[in-house]
Amino acid sequence: MVEKRQRLTHLTDFQNVKQHGQSFSNMFMVLLAANNNLDYSRFAVAAGRAVGNAVQRNRVKRRLRSCIDEFSDYIKPGWDLIFYARKPLLTSKFDEINLAMKEILEDAQLMAPIGYGHDA
Repeated sequence: MVEKRQRLTHLTDFQNVKQHGQSFSNMFMVLLAANNNLDYSRFAVAAGRAVGNAVQRNRVKRRLRSCIDEFSDYIKPGWDLIFYARKPLLTSKFDEINLAMKEILEDAQLMAPIGYGHDA
């Protein structure tokens, strides 16, 4: 589980990431990443109403947080990351979400390549 200090919670931090961050996306999620000048990275997950009702939004956020837990040790320190869920997350398998998160983090050059049965 991600430590409490690694949670991105303050409105000003969200605004900073939105204003100064870079955007990366795939069919499952959008990633906004901004440098935070800390010795650790912080994470946030969001899902808008386009994803579905409250139960569905909470479900996709839990799934994304679970993926973040798996990759948090491999993500470079010093970044604020916001993951925005997209509707296909509702019906996708966990392995697909995991692979999509791995690929989006590698596209953003925020982690070292990890083998998942294909060349990284």
